[in-house]
Amino acid sequence: MTKSADLLKALIIYRYKNGVKLINPESEHLDARLSAAGFRTGHTVDSILKLPFNFYFLNTQGTTQLMNEESALMCGFKSAEDALGKSLFDVSHEESAKTLINNCAEVINDNVLKIFEEENTRKDGEHLNFLSIKCPWYDLDDSILGVFGCSIVLGKHGLANALSSVIDLGLFDSDKIPLTNPNSLTQLKINKTYLTKREIECLQLTIKGYTAKRIARQLNISHRTVEEYLCNIRIKTGTSSKAELIEMTIDHFMPLVFSSDK
Repeated sequence: MTKSADLLKALIIYRYKNGVKLINPESEHLDARLSAAGFRTGHTVDSILKLPFNFYFLNTQGTTQLMNEESALMCGFKSAEDALGKSLFDVSHEESAKTLINNCAEVINDNVLKIFEEENTRKDGEHLNFLSIKCPWYDLDDSILGVFGCSIVLGKHGLANALSSVIDLGLFDSDKIPLTNPNSLTQLKINKTYLTKREIECLQLTIKGYTAKRIARQLNISHRTVEEYLCNIRIKTGTSSKAELIEMTIDHFMPLVFSSDK
């Protein structure tokens, strides 16, 4: 771990305005001054990074300043140390990396906490779906240094329990995080595995008889990306062909898949 990363890990992370700040715990009269300035709920950065979720600090260009091992491995880095100074373009397909970094840019430009349903297709072929909570990371002068985020891998962590655990940290504004119906964020669950919104869109259009090329035109994505989505869906549902996938969907999931059409 680099010296700068070690210094960040020793700081205390506080919820502040729409995001977080990192404060030196050795600052004189720290608690009184932070309370007066509106800071709430402090934790050491190191303790946050040891939790079983994906936490990370990215700068305004999307470059990793610090992340935990869980997050590094999910992204496709060899380790948390390997991730430092790198971005998702180093480990993910360009389309995935661009979307994920653009989401961070939205948080920075709008200066607000945002929730995203995200996907990451890595260069090694691994494809993961996750729910991400991202907020601004401020310096001591209230300028935005980048983004602090937490990503929950769908299918690995129970979504409702994971969200509750993250909210209990007090670092995110719970009013902006939906807990009443977390499954609505992903719409459909098959064999304990969630389909993403984009996968559901591809599934709907496939059942309606669209070819992959037509789906690509309809959704304004590449033909290759559509094929990857359909392959992921078959893996998740345990089907070996397009025909078997359609049959399973018609038999078991038609009311859910087409509920949005009513």
